[in-house]
Amino acid sequence: REHPDEFVSEGGFVELGCGLLTGTERRRTDQVEGIRPECDTWLEDWAAAAEADPGDVAVIQLGPWEVADQKLDPAGEFLSVATSPELRAVMQQRLAAAVDVLAAHHKVVVILAPPTVSFGRTDGRDPPSPYPASDPARMQAFGGIIDEVAASRDRVAVVDLAGWVASQPDDN
Repeated sequence: REHPDEFVSEGGFVELGCGLLTGTERRRTDQVEGIRPECDTWLEDWAAAAEADPGDVAVIQLGPWEVADQKLDPAGEFLSVATSPELRAVMQQRLAAAVDVLAAHHKVVVILAPPTVSFGRTDGRDPPSPYPASDPARMQAFGGIIDEVAASRDRVAVVDLAGWVASQPDDN
């Protein structure tokens, strides 16, 4: 490029509401919701986007959907990433697959460290009683999965974007 110091945004893939798991259900608050069918092909969609538009850096941002109670099987029990080794293993496998797909077409894969999330906030206020998915242990457990995947692969970095943003002065 003529100006390598300028940031150039390329294509990518975003589907809000999708997480690492597909074809099952999740529970973030007191509501159970099926994972939408359009989420079933997220890995193939990421692969197609990466192949169509390779670049220097691919960025992965996940988190809120991963800390919800989830089923590995539609007929199974709801599991928490903080307490279920089986759920953590499946998430780690799926994240590793995603990193491998992106690394095949990008020089570096950056995974954004998940921030602590408080579900049920309305007008900046937390709900009267915290939702289970707001437990910091859940995001910590998911952060551990990210760290393990990053440590097991070359050309993968974890960036604490939420920490960096929180450290910046509020100019507004």
